[in-house]
Amino acid sequence: MPEYSFGDQAQLRILKANVDPFIRIRDLTPVLIPHMKLSRIDHRGVEIIYMLAYQGRYLGMDETLAGAGIMPGDHIDIVARSMDMGAVARHEREWSDYEDLLQLHEANRNVFDLEVRGRAYDDAPLGYRMTFKGVAGPVVDMSRVERVSAPPLTDASGELILAEQFTVEVFILERYPFIEPPFFYVDPIPFHTNVNPFTRKACLYEHWRPVNSLAETVQRYIEQISHLAPSAVGVHVLNFAAEPWMEQYRSTHPGKVPFKNKLGQGPPSLHRIVDMTMPNPPADDDFDPNFVPTITAPS
Repeated sequence: MPEYSFGDQAQLRILKANVDPFIRIRDLTPVLIPHMKLSRIDHRGVEIIYMLAYQGRYLGMDETLAGAGIMPGDHIDIVARSMDMGAVARHEREWSDYEDLLQLHEANRNVFDLEVRGRAYDDAPLGYRMTFKGVAGPVVDMSRVERVSAPPLTDASGELILAEQFTVEVFILERYPFIEPPFFYVDPIPFHTNVNPFTRKACLYEHWRPVNSLAETVQRYIEQISHLAPSAVGVHVLNFAAEPWMEQYRSTHPGKVPFKNKLGQGPPSLHRIVDMTMPNPPADDDFDPNFVPTITAPS
């Protein structure tokens, strides 16, 4: 059975365990906590709930290690979330985002498809996959991708080849909404100054703020594909070939940019700034880092 590494937030406790890669996270987590000797109550007497995270993304309760692309030997974080008012406010924000996205999707079904990617212990969405099908934009020539530069895909006469469907995945990270949720494009990759052709990561905000709603951000990403959104500057320029190329294209093809945008006006979204309070690591002294348990899926 393959071995994986698990660690608490402070990385004070590292546990290696032989784990069935097809065990569901909802079955794995409650078995890991006793092995890690992690407390169920923080120093204020507030209940702690633990979640597993891999490379900054929470794992859904119905996911498996294999299904999440976690390889034997990889490290998984065990993240503590206390059920105090700060955590409750965060949960309300996550559900508010979800409801706003559902409303935006309902009003624009011809523009984009929406799929939830994993859910937390309270069934709150951990991420989304969206396919934008109501816009058109140029795409990156994947055969000529460099780390921070790539030209657009063109035909033999030099005309832009446009795609009318783009797929993006967004993940709700541990410190959301205090940090911007990362958006990653799946093929094709838009040719845009704020989309890195190598990592596929996109960026819209020069300074993300917690009051920025997820639904409003989705609208801005759809505008980005059509080159309606303003370009960021400095470190937020992720494809250095895009801006000068597109400026020249605009001058030689007046009226052709933006290409197309059918997105309707979505519902307004109001959010409160929430306070997240993370519990301190437990102080149990009987944790044995040399013990390697074997964890199998329940029969």
